[in-house]
Amino acid sequence: MSATMERPTVELHADIGEGFDHWTVADEEKLLSTITDATVACGFQAGDPDTIM
Repeated sequence: MSATMERPTVELHADIGEGFDHWTVADEEKLLSTITDATVACGFQAGDPDTIM
């Protein structure tokens, strides 16, 4: 009988949408190809109605 070992996995979470207009925090487009899930802030954490729309 052979034992099979399951390969461990890691989930990567990131806060994105933190920048606003020309104040960018990171290359979020590139980051999205690396992470498994995200929290989207809609600009400067709290956001504003225009950015959220």
